[in-house]
Amino acid sequence: MNELIIKLGLKAHLLNYIDNETPPNYFVSGYADQQEVIDFAQFIIQECVAVADHSVENGKSIIGERIKQHFGIEGIKG
Repeated sequence: MNELIIKLGLKAHLLNYIDNETPPNYFVSGYADQQEVIDFAQFIIQECVAVADHSVENGKSIIGERIKQHFGIEGIKG
């Protein structure tokens, strides 16, 4: 699994792992609820917006804003 996806899954409390395993074996938390799934999706969208917003060389990017509008989450920052 991609390290960034793992980081976002842990941040959203969607993923867990067994402490004693090396390397860690990640799994979806049995206690995850709808909010954790929503948080995970929003974290991924924030990453996409950040990449889009930092992909401009001349002028301001509107790509990040369009991504947020498409997903209906204008209030989050990239």
